[in-house]
Amino acid sequence: MTKKVLVTKYLKGSALNDLKREMEVIMPDEGEGYSKKELKEHLNNVDAVLVSRAVITEDLLDETERLKLICVHGVGYDNVDVKAARRRGIAVANLPDVLSYVTAEFAFALMISLSRRVVEADHYARNHNDHNWHPYLLLSRELRGKKLGIFGLGNIGMEFAEMARAFKMDIYYHNRTKNKEQDIAKYLSKEELLKTADYISLHIPLNESTENFLSHKEFALMKEDVYIINTARGPIINKDALLSALKNDKIAGAALDVHYSEPYIEDDFKDFSNVILTPHIGTTTLETREKMLHKAVETITSSFSGKKLDNLL
Repeated sequence: MTKKVLVTKYLKGSALNDLKREMEVIMPDEGEGYSKKELKEHLNNVDAVLVSRAVITEDLLDETERLKLICVHGVGYDNVDVKAARRRGIAVANLPDVLSYVTAEFAFALMISLSRRVVEADHYARNHNDHNWHPYLLLSRELRGKKLGIFGLGNIGMEFAEMARAFKMDIYYHNRTKNKEQDIAKYLSKEELLKTADYISLHIPLNESTENFLSHKEFALMKEDVYIINTARGPIINKDALLSALKNDKIAGAALDVHYSEPYIEDDFKDFSNVILTPHIGTTTLETREKMLHKAVETITSSFSGKKLDNLL
């Protein structure tokens, strides 16, 4: 029997064409998606699902006797009920190594843009150029010599630290356990990092222990001129605490590529000129999209040919 694979969002690339030659691929048209009812119907009749911009909850897996593999089209897997899948004997995989550099690169781009007020300068040049280009117009800060605090010195965090070292920043990090296999960043407790950092970048997964990881108590410890960059997951930062810090000038600004109810972005953040908002595009490059699809297809085909997977959760 030909294997069936559900792809929850329109994807394209040579790797997908290869998959279509081996298996039946069910996928929505470009710009379209599946309702929860449609997802459930498809999941009950496929052998594998490639999850992109969709949420797989336990109730969707209730009648999935045929489903054997869930492959997340990314590194974060908070959109899949992994425990529920395991209870039903369904393997879950992600793409951990493909996204490290590109995510770090985008986080670094956001940090530079915040620090040098690039988005504000663009807005001024386009909309409010009063021709008064004085020496202190849009005064900003350089990165060299500043203290960078990284929460999560995993693959992405390490790539980010490497970039920061090239810019001659002082680099600190906090993990649940110390990363002793590197000499780039100095370990600090969570509290000490919050008190020390001029820039804070988040590279931790979203789970029960990291939801609201930065809340009112944490913001009270930060410097009032700190910048925060979040390319991890929105709910890692408590929304009310972040809004309060911005409204009361308790931080210098924030760059958010991830949000609380994606694909929606909270209107409250749109009023701040010192906040950069992007639509979760940290991995959206031509090169990475092709690599992601290739790895996802390799995972699916390897799973059904009996090969051992190195990216199972």
